[in-house]
Amino acid sequence: MKRLIAIAIAAVALSISAHAATQDQLAERSLGDAKAPVTVVEYASMTCPACALFEREGLPRLKADYIDSGKVRLVYRDYPLDQIAVKTSVALRCLPPAQFFPLKAHLFRTQESWAFSKDPIAALRQQTKLAGLSDAQLDACLVDKQLEDSILNSRLQAETYKFSGIPAFIVNDGVPISGADYDKLKAAIDKLLAQRAGK
Repeated sequence: MKRLIAIAIAAVALSISAHAATQDQLAERSLGDAKAPVTVVEYASMTCPACALFEREGLPRLKADYIDSGKVRLVYRDYPLDQIAVKTSVALRCLPPAQFFPLKAHLFRTQESWAFSKDPIAALRQQTKLAGLSDAQLDACLVDKQLEDSILNSRLQAETYKFSGIPAFIVNDGVPISGADYDKLKAAIDKLLAQRAGK
């Protein structure tokens, strides 16, 4: 499966110019104030257990400590590990922006029940219905090549950071922080906020 993803990414790399408009049309998914002093970019895969762990344990703390108070803006970007992750990300992008994060949270919380089932797409179908996505709408999304290429482009662009694993976080374009350890991310954020306060 990972080999298939690598092949798909290579194919996208050869046709980025043909799909550049699609990347522009794919609205950024973010939480928090756009004018926050610190921007954290998260790269994750919907089939990554460590990413699900951060969603359950780290993200609530990040929101309480920084996002809700306007100190941090969190930008979510896709880094799919397999084809199921690609299809799941495509399905999420078909939702209205306001429904993106709630369903993403639900899918991460229930990851074991659908991502690793015998038929992940059928299981995903049941999950997306909770967000009001009909079978016809989901089917149309899953065969949308432009959306899929946009998801793969997200991973392709992330390769330049050379992080060691996911979830990975880029804090104000700094050195990548890999793993679900919230304390590492918090330390990087606190350092930047302290530097700004000292100016």
